[in-house]
Amino acid sequence: MLQNVITHGISDYQFVTQAEYEQIINLLKDVVTYFEQSPEPDMVAEAILHAFTADTPRRRYLVGTREELSSVIERMFQEIGQLNGKHNKSLR
Repeated sequence: MLQNVITHGISDYQFVTQAEYEQIINLLKDVVTYFEQSPEPDMVAEAILHAFTADTPRRRYLVGTREELSSVIERMFQEIGQLNGKHNKSLR
């Protein structure tokens, strides 16, 4: 149902249950949060400019503030730790 709402819009769904409505609202909140946490356009433009003009451009660019990037790296390490804990052989 949510995919249909995303594709066709909510006007086709005049009769939705309260639970379905709440799912739609939560999805929209997630979308807004995603865009609020996205890097500024100037930062992205600078990375693109570097990629096009550098003698040796990197294969990937992380774009964001130091705090945003630290948060991403911290989450990555937490996920790696969780995945590592699920296996018999551990790096610890």
